[in-house]
Amino acid sequence: MQPQIHSPLSSRVAAQATHHSRRKILQIALLGGISLLTAACGSPQAATPPNSLSKNSVVNSPRRSLPAASALTASQSSDVVAPKLNNSPASRSLGQQLPIAVVTAMPIAIRTPEPTSTPPPSPSPAATTIPYDPARLTDLLGQSVTSYAGSIAPRVHNVRRATDLINGATVAPGDLFSFDARVGSQSVANGFTVAYGIVNNNGVPETVPAIAGGICQVATTLFQAVYWAGLPIIRHYHHLYWIAHYGQPPYGQVGLDATVDFPPVDFQFRNTTADWLRIEGTYNNTNVRFRVFGVSPGWKVTSSPTKITNLIKTDRATIRREDPTQPAGYELWIESAEDGFDATIERLVTKNGLTVDRYVFTNHYDPAHNVLVVGTKGVKPISAPTHTLPPTSPALVATSIPTVIPTATSTPQPAPSSYLQSDGRVRVPALVGLPEAQARALIDNVSLQNTYTNYQGHDDLPDQTLNQVSVGAVLSQSPAPGSIVPKGTIVHIAVRKN
Repeated sequence: MQPQIHSPLSSRVAAQATHHSRRKILQIALLGGISLLTAACGSPQAATPPNSLSKNSVVNSPRRSLPAASALTASQSSDVVAPKLNNSPASRSLGQQLPIAVVTAMPIAIRTPEPTSTPPPSPSPAATTIPYDPARLTDLLGQSVTSYAGSIAPRVHNVRRATDLINGATVAPGDLFSFDARVGSQSVANGFTVAYGIVNNNGVPETVPAIAGGICQVATTLFQAVYWAGLPIIRHYHHLYWIAHYGQPPYGQVGLDATVDFPPVDFQFRNTTADWLRIEGTYNNTNVRFRVFGVSPGWKVTSSPTKITNLIKTDRATIRREDPTQPAGYELWIESAEDGFDATIERLVTKNGLTVDRYVFTNHYDPAHNVLVVGTKGVKPISAPTHTLPPTSPALVATSIPTVIPTATSTPQPAPSSYLQSDGRVRVPALVGLPEAQARALIDNVSLQNTYTNYQGHDDLPDQTLNQVSVGAVLSQSPAPGSIVPKGTIVHIAVRKN
């Protein structure tokens, strides 16, 4: 595969840190009657790095001031893809709803890879005093778009609130941008609500209710825009498990995600161009977009294909969690099964053939699972049959899944070897109409991969289109059936959700 080339962006290596989740904040919010509706991000990954920092949670405390720029090191850490329990965005990326009972105070450890980085050129003294003039900042240096289609209302609210807070930010030449400093307190008082985030529960990522759940999608989208702009990344943490829809092209790829929380879990980058930067954040009904404007420094940004190693297959059996605060029949997918793996990416920023910045990092993602919250309020808990068609990307699930899900009948398929071509490439199988689980298994069996699944329902498509397949079956696919593609090609599918 050829490396991807986008507009400029550079980065640095990372500092490792350990911090405790602020679950008491959530517990206080829950006891105060705040309803849990959904969002998810990730919390820092479970590996305690040497010389790590620790931080205790503080209820609605003001943000601490950031350390001096000289004390900051580029950091690449991972955030759990399950919703967080604290006010930290790092735990927000999946939309879900959990009972208070599952929320227990647990420390979160941050895994910080050690990327190799070349220091970017320092701006000239004259550049640091140049006055701000938006009329000069017309070059689009980098951008990214991610989808939150299907997210429930609280998560959508948090994504839009964080985007509004960042929109219009300016960064002077040589200055540092901090996500945490710009967004401010991730609290109810600052306009956020309870959704879902990811925590490290005894070494296992867990999706739980979290204030400001979902703003990690904002951090991820901004991170990707900055990545492709070639700007040096000073501090960066990734989710504890991989959230597939963050890797959607053209701006995403496996491993390009970011999570945020209270300091030190932050996303930071430095402006090493000779002029100011302006950040534009916008959203519509389904997408959030970030664009970085400035005066082009003439950089060329190249990103290597993601190298996947240390694959850990997950158990895709459905885990049911009872929520006594929700009525019987209520169901909500809060986590989706994803394999664990290590993802290594190298970004190279050059100008006139000379290296400006080289950023190499490895993120470790733990396996995630299919977790379904079921309401048991007013009834004696009973053991219900497990659904066989859990969604692949919980952040895309707009509402709770119906109690009764009509499923498509499994269709016999030719042997996987029949799709293999003599030149080593693969013929894409026909997936439309197949149950999602069968389609995903077939994709894997023929040496292709599925890292992004879109769930569509009555709010997305006309009934006549939806009714062509059963609930839980594939509505459409790309590439088209019969296409001849290289092994490992990503197959995107849309699945009927209701």
